[in-house]
Amino acid sequence: MDNSALFKTLVKGYINNNFQEVVDKLLDETDSNKEELSKIISSLCGVEVLYTKNNFSQELKKAISNYTANHKIVTKLKDCCMNCTSSNEKTICQSSCPFDAIVVDETKHTTIIDNAKCTDCGFCIEACPNGNYIDKIEYLPLLSSI
Repeated sequence: MDNSALFKTLVKGYINNNFQEVVDKLLDETDSNKEELSKIISSLCGVEVLYTKNNFSQELKKAISNYTANHKIVTKLKDCCMNCTSSNEKTICQSSCPFDAIVVDETKHTTIIDNAKCTDCGFCIEACPNGNYIDKIEYLPLLSSI
């Protein structure tokens, strides 16, 4: 399921007043990595909640209700395989960032966002061929449907 369809499913859960059941069902039915899916769901809701088997949906709903708008908008969803590194030894997202806010974590061999330099311009989101970044501003309307 792509992020847009996933977002629509989450909003529908809010509208139908069964958000927690929808989140639990999404996580139960997936054959993919539950931690990764929960991170995506959490990001789509504009919050950061770590996956726990027994109470993720409850903690997610609680985090959404306590949301404050002081969070970064551009968020990294998953580790980068760095297979798009060019001859200048930069990944596509690094090359797209005019503020040099995308840096390589040499120990983990992946890119990370330097939040001190990031201006939330979103160029990395458009540039990343693997969809590793997300712009929460597209998904913040979910909060108004609580």
